[in-house]
Amino acid sequence: MGTPLRVLVVDDSPSFRRILTVALERDPDIKVVATARDGAVALEQLSVCNPDIVTLDLEMPTLGGIATLREIRRQRPNLPVLVVSASTTRGARATMDALAAGASDYFTKPGAAEGASIDGLSAELIRRVRILTESAARASRLVRTPTTPRAAPRVQAPADAAGVERPQGTLAAAPLPTVPTAAARGAVSRMEGPRAFGNPTPRILIVGASTGGPEAITRLLLALPRPFSLPVLVVQHMPVYFTSVFAERLATTLGVDVREAIEGEVLRPGQIRLAPGDRHVEVRADRNALTTHLTQEPPENFCRPSVDVTLRTAAEACGARVLAVILTGVGADGRAGCARVTAAGGRVYAQGEATSVVWGMPGAVARAGLAERVGPIPDLAVAVQQALVRGDVR
Repeated sequence: MGTPLRVLVVDDSPSFRRILTVALERDPDIKVVATARDGAVALEQLSVCNPDIVTLDLEMPTLGGIATLREIRRQRPNLPVLVVSASTTRGARATMDALAAGASDYFTKPGAAEGASIDGLSAELIRRVRILTESAARASRLVRTPTTPRAAPRVQAPADAAGVERPQGTLAAAPLPTVPTAAARGAVSRMEGPRAFGNPTPRILIVGASTGGPEAITRLLLALPRPFSLPVLVVQHMPVYFTSVFAERLATTLGVDVREAIEGEVLRPGQIRLAPGDRHVEVRADRNALTTHLTQEPPENFCRPSVDVTLRTAAEACGARVLAVILTGVGADGRAGCARVTAAGGRVYAQGEATSVVWGMPGAVARAGLAERVGPIPDLAVAVQQALVRGDVR
């Protein structure tokens, strides 16, 4: 057995600190090396116990969660921080504040009806801790690993010939080059055939994300010119309460019409609609309009809302006129839907590994060879703008 993952648990409730400790240490490869009742104690422990990850309560006396998080980010910019929040509107707002301040992900406390049982939270808590620490370790290795430039002539690109993404900001705002299929990482991306050079102008933009998604989605949409020339449908893995708060934050940040999708709504250019928590959103063609249909069909990829559901139905409704962007997230939700989009002639772009909090969803799409573009968000935004302006992107 290797060195256990070192966890610092921060919560003002002694009983919940104990619950989190026991839940985490059910995994023999995880060790809670310290606990703290508030942010001030947590910051003292940070340098003493040198954790691999911090679980952080947001409502604490003395020094609250957001202030603690900002100081952690100042001292340890790359240390994963998992916010533990309440499943309420108030908890959702606090969590959105934390994600904006640099939290890596969040975990919702069980409600009163569920009870704070160890069995009810252990598996999911352990899964998230492992995902975040493994992703942080991979990101660290990527930063340390030098990349090999492609042979000239070429446009400066976000990825080298092996598909290893270059640090964000290295690409000028110019037409993006093709990212070739790369055996080194399993067909990272491709751009070939009629869909690469004859795509019609997209009719809808669909953005899918999970862990790390709120920040990534905000950055992508901020980088696009407004008002948007087509409807935007966002599928972010979030529970009830959280998606409505996220929609409010996006509306304020972007200055456009952003709301949760509702049943039978016509999707109009310039608007952004979010899949509500615990609802799939299907796209349907109704004469000359695109409309939404909300369902509570079983989860797909353990998710509801599921990106696959939205992409699959969008491909049926719009054919080649779908543009999908898959951003940071756990798992493979979106891969099957992207396959349907590309089969219909649409486009798919995916966030690269170096800038993803978790390269699960975009990595699954990229490794399947479904993405025409793989790179950091600024470069994907350039490609989206090109697609909207002139249809095909070379």
